[in-house]
Amino acid sequence: MTIGSGSENMTALETHAVARIVKHPKYNGSILDYDAQMAKLQTPVVESNVRKPIALVAAGEDGAAGEPVVVSGWGVTKVSALLKNVDITLT
Repeated sequence: MTIGSGSENMTALETHAVARIVKHPKYNGSILDYDAQMAKLQTPVVESNVRKPIALVAAGEDGAAGEPVVVSGWGVTKVSALLKNVDITLT
């Protein structure tokens, strides 16, 4: 398996080999609840102006109310090769 970085267009991605996948413990493939996973890459991604790490909340903590966050993913809304994202505020 590979993961792409460096572009929101799937045809222009730099690819990275995956060493390990960790699925959400409550994932249910038949109804797609908790459809989230994390991937450990075989080699680190080199940071640039288009490749930057995302901030994660520490285990057992919640984000602060009013804190802005970005939700991003390849979700199925229509046939598209572009990464989707939305800015939201925690409540």
